[in-house]
Amino acid sequence: MNSRQKIILALGGMAFLVVGLYPPWRYTQTKASAQLNELLGTLGESGGSAGHHLIFDPPSASGREFKIDLARLLILWTCVAVATLVIVVIYPNGGRKTPDKPL
Repeated sequence: MNSRQKIILALGGMAFLVVGLYPPWRYTQTKASAQLNELLGTLGESGGSAGHHLIFDPPSASGREFKIDLARLLILWTCVAVATLVIVVIYPNGGRKTPDKPL
């Protein structure tokens, strides 16, 4: 493994960590909030995406419960890992062409 490949792997590892530090969040309504909407006859969303937030500072709103969206997080981590490995494979010699060997 050459130095460029090591740099690419390090950058991929950092991207992996950043995605883990700012994961996608999902919200759902609490039971009390959902029952209140039913009583009032309002049609509110029962859940959905809450965007990306720092893992140590999750989103908050009254009447909603927030959890990390593990499915989207795994998809993002898979994309980062595949992209990193593809780039490492594309540049096996640091981007330099190897001389053709005579037959």
